[in-house]
Amino acid sequence: MSLLHRLLLFALLGLPLVVLDAANLIHAQVVAIGASNTAGTGYTKGGVMTSEAYPAQLEELLRARGLSVTVKNAGVPGITAGQMLGSLDSVADSGTKVAIIDPMWNEMRLGGSKLDMERNIAEMSRRLKARGIKVIVFQTWPPYFNGSHPSAKAHAIVAAKLLPQVMAALRR
Repeated sequence: MSLLHRLLLFALLGLPLVVLDAANLIHAQVVAIGASNTAGTGYTKGGVMTSEAYPAQLEELLRARGLSVTVKNAGVPGITAGQMLGSLDSVADSGTKVAIIDPMWNEMRLGGSKLDMERNIAEMSRRLKARGIKVIVFQTWPPYFNGSHPSAKAHAIVAAKLLPQVMAALRR
């Protein structure tokens, strides 16, 4: 369906339109950086499949609004914020417009401290912003867990909560 047809459909249905410039509309990439809650851990570990994790659900929500946006899932189970920092340049490549950071609490679980985690988040944010990438730090998961990981319902809630923030960041 062409962009014109989508705009007409949105107008006929009374849906809100989001206007992005042509460069953002064609090339926008969002990257979700995190641990197992971002990655999805598969049903065998009590989590969800990657296709049900919030990055995939967020991409579907964005596309349902007529935006050609890719949400790259850069979640790695068991990773700490310090390890995320170390791989930041490779996961947030040159096409990235928005980065969502979901650091979890693996620092404390693996012997680090909350201060270590906060410093690493601050440094990731600083580096991303210096490259012109908008940053959203997300650390509050709704209480729908399967074992130690969030359910598909929790991922859907997270995607819906992130949607307006991501759309606003893409417009800037």
